[in-house]
Amino acid sequence: MQQFKDQLATAAAHVPDPLHEELRNAIASLSPDDAELVRLVYWDGLPSHEAGQVIGINASTARSRLSKARKEIRAIIEPSSVTVGERNV
Repeated sequence: MQQFKDQLATAAAHVPDPLHEELRNAIASLSPDDAELVRLVYWDGLPSHEAGQVIGINASTARSRLSKARKEIRAIIEPSSVTVGERNV
């Protein structure tokens, strides 16, 4: 999990790297609110509850949407690690 968070944070540095470009594209594929939530947490370093306040949602909704967004991003950049039930497909 920490490695994934580090990759999200590093992508903001605009270092020419295919993974970073793929990560930016994956974030762009999210809904505008979810993409903004990801940016607020990983780029700006806000805690999820504060990022939720910025976009007008409560803390538990923010955490839930961040979890969903991370899964969506992971499915795009690591398609072989998509989990169905309890096993990878």
